[in-house]
Formats: sequence, C-alpha cells, structure tokens
Amino acid sequence: MSNCAKFVPMKDPSSSTRTLTVVFTDLANYTASVGRADREKIREMIAAHERRVTPVIEARGGRIVKNLGDSYMALFEAATDAAQACLELVNAIVKEDGFTIRAAMATGDVETIDGDAFGEAVNLAARILSKTPAGEVWMSSTSRMCMNQTEVAWENVGRFSLKGIAGQVPIYRLVPEGRAWLPNVLVVAARRGSLVRVVNGELTPPMPPDPVILLEGFEAGSETVGMVIDRLPVVDPANLWLQAYSIPPSERYEWTDLGRGLLIGTLDGVHKAIEAVNRPATKSIGSDTIIFDMGSNSVLDLVMSGLALPSVPMSEVVAGYTYELLADGRWTNRADQSVLRLEVSGGEVQL
Repeated sequence: MSNCAKFVPMKDPSSSTRTLTVVFTDLANYTASVGRADREKIREMIAAHERRVTPVIEARGGRIVKNLGDSYMALFEAATDAAQACLELVNAIVKEDGFTIRAAMATGDVETIDGDAFGEAVNLAARILSKTPAGEVWMSSTSRMCMNQTEVAWENVGRFSLKGIAGQVPIYRLVPEGRAWLPNVLVVAARRGSLVRVVNGELTPPMPPDPVILLEGFEAGSETVGMVIDRLPVVDPANLWLQAYSIPPSERYEWTDLGRGLLIGTLDGVHKAIEAVNRPATKSIGSDTIIFDMGSNSVLDLVMSGLALPSVPMSEVVAGYTYELLADGRWTNRADQSVLRLEVSGGEVQL
C-alpha cells in the first residue's frame, strides 16, 4: 500500500469560472463634454448616469462589477436579460437626461476574482464597445447565439479588426423599437425613386424599371407573403427585401438563404428611416476638409479641419478611430451604409 497521499489543490473560495454575459456601457462623447462643463455639471452628469444605469441593470438580474462614473461593467447570467437591459438603458437615457450612452456585450467564460472579472469575454466586450456608436448596442456572436433571438431584434453590422483579438470579428447590433438602419441598397433606391414599398393590406404601387421592393407588415414564411411575391415581377433576389422585427431564427434564415434582404425594424422605425433618407440635407456654415496625403513611404495622414491625426491619440487608452464616406459624399464617424472606411489604429491605417 502506497504511503503517498494524492494531492488535491484547494479551490480559492474568492474565485470562480462561469459562463456569463459581460456588459460595458459608457457615456458617449464624455471627454468632449467634460471639456465644455464645469465641475458641478460634471458631477450632475455622472450622478444622473448612475441613477439611470444601476436600477435597470439590477432589475434585469445583472451585477455591477465596476463603476468608473462615466462607464460601467456588469455581469449577467442570461444573455437575453443583458440585451434587454442594454436596450432599456440606451432608450431611456437618450430621451430623458439629455446625453447618450452606448453599450456592448459578449458572452463566454468569465473568471471572477475578489469581485472583479477577467477573461476573453471581458476583453471582447470592451473592444466591441470601442467600435459602438453613441446610442447603440453592439454584441458578439456568442451573445447572439445564447440569447432568445425571437425576444430581441438584431442585425449584422459587419466584421471588424479589434485590438488584441486575432482575425476579423463578426459584430451584431440590437435594434430597439422605433428605429431601423437602412442598408445602402435601400438608401440608394429611395433617393433614386426606385424603392417600391409593398404594405400588407394595401394596393401594390406601380413598378419602375429595376425596382427594389420592400415588403412591409408581412410575416416571413406566411401564405400571404408567398401570394404577394407570386404577383410581383421577377427581380434579382438581392432586390427583394422584407421588413421584420421579432422573427424566429428558422424563418430568418429561410428567407435570407434565398439571397433576399432582411430589414430589421418596426414599421414605425422603417418609416422614420426612409423619411430621414428622403429629407433634404442641410449644411451649416463652415466646412470640413479631409485630405489624403500619400507620401513616398505610403503612409496615409488624415487632416480634418486643419487638425492632422496620423496616429491614435492616447493609444494606451483609445483603441482607434474611424471615418466613413457615405454615398452622398458626407463623412461620418460610424455608418452601416458607407462606401469607404478609414480605420486608424495604434500601428496602422487601413482604407
């Protein structure tokens, strides 16, 4: 009989590993707001942020891990609860407190040590937040797969290079009620007058040459939508779109696997988005100049309003920044219908 005792490592009661959903939120444009505000205004803004965020996170079953005033990190047992909390936060704060937040989430193994959280899901959520525009909620593919996709509306926003994470990472957006983001094909069609909106229960409008057709108010896979499609002229599947909001995954992929487009949004949200596209653009007095200067060493410098930004300011804090060119010639910091994107990270510039 062996005298050797088997060694059993003692588990640290202050640490554990669990599959959780990590949520990061922060105040959009906080740094710029601080530069324009006095100390009292800053205190009021942070206090208002805390009053809004804490009750919503806790009501949805989340636990706040870190509170830095302008930003929060929270953990959720369920990805669906995390998604609903993020949507509630974004909608409530932008309407009632005069400032906006953004949120990002990722699901995976999380190591909790002495009340703090670590792991790939934490890093991924933080990197996704760096890409998320103000007033939006973006998430990882792991969160999308784990949440109830019928309860929470979502759409794809593309694949992104994230600092410290290998490869192109797919990212998705949660779509709140009353909002919709139009893909570029619908934006162009609306401006050219070739977008045909076929609304359930209404007469089908006349068809222009090469129409882009948007079916509104129909259920994917229903007998009604099938009959309507049968009466339509033959079009490229990529020019046949369906408006939907709460759509089960099976019906989503049955539709998109045919090469057809899916526009996620409520009827009201889609109407507002199309109305905004057709609204005449107004430009304030002044100008922004963007110059692409390609020197002999092929390094791209960006000059905007006289300020050259060849590298990322505070690169140890800021992962990078982005400028995007829209089809109408306008530049913006983030859009899903851009024709060109300029990404500046710590060590490179990508066009």
